[in-house]
Amino acid sequence: MAFGLQGVCSITSFACAAGVISIGDSYRLIKHGYMDRMVCGGADYSVTEIGQTNMDALSALNQAFNDNPDKALASFD
Repeated sequence: MAFGLQGVCSITSFACAAGVISIGDSYRLIKHGYMDRMVCGGADYSVTEIGQTNMDALSALNQAFNDNPDKALASFD
């Protein structure tokens, strides 16, 4: 509203894929002629005790290189 933007407003939660999903949705809306241009992006903040516990339970957290940060996984690896 501050920038006077109009059109589709969509909020979804897809964890670390939120930005990619947002770009894909925007692409489809432009491709099929619903929008001329889009502003899109994504964010997720699950650094909570429950969020980390869930990711650990899914074996999504790699602990192989906890003692060597240069080899440890980082965002977007």
